[in-house]
Amino acid sequence: MRATSSSGGPSSRSAGGSAAAAVVGGVSVTKGRVHWDDLSLKQGYGGLKAMLQGGRATDLLGVAYAANHPDARTRYLLHHPGFTDSGTDSLKQPARTVVKLLARVASQSVEKAVAPIVELMDDPPGKGGLLAYDRRRPLDSSLSSLDPAAARRLYDLTGHLLRF
Repeated sequence: MRATSSSGGPSSRSAGGSAAAAVVGGVSVTKGRVHWDDLSLKQGYGGLKAMLQGGRATDLLGVAYAANHPDARTRYLLHHPGFTDSGTDSLKQPARTVVKLLARVASQSVEKAVAPIVELMDDPPGKGGLLAYDRRRPLDSSLSSLDPAAARRLYDLTGHLLRF
């Protein structure tokens, strides 16, 4: 899920307010890795491998955005809301039934998951371009998944595609 919001509405943007771009997912997950020698996973593609690499890359591109645009009005928000009951239609059986059962006892509603994201987008705390949160808890920027050197490396390899 991706969203953008202006802090305080359209009038504050035109008056110099900030905006935020949000990426919702498993921020700071340490499973998987960026396959530096095969970013498009042409050798040994797998769905889980791609998903984990994509998550790691998303975190790093948030770090790169903040480093490359230190004075930008737009903040980059990485947010992991926790287990959210957002549907199981894409899952095959028996995983669909298992996740549905788990969701009944351990998940939160989409509305509850979105609330802190909207709050952070509308009133981002502090300074700097990157906000990284795991269930309302700010994450330490020194986490290995937010490594500035790896972020620079990924930006250097992909920046021509992203144009940011």
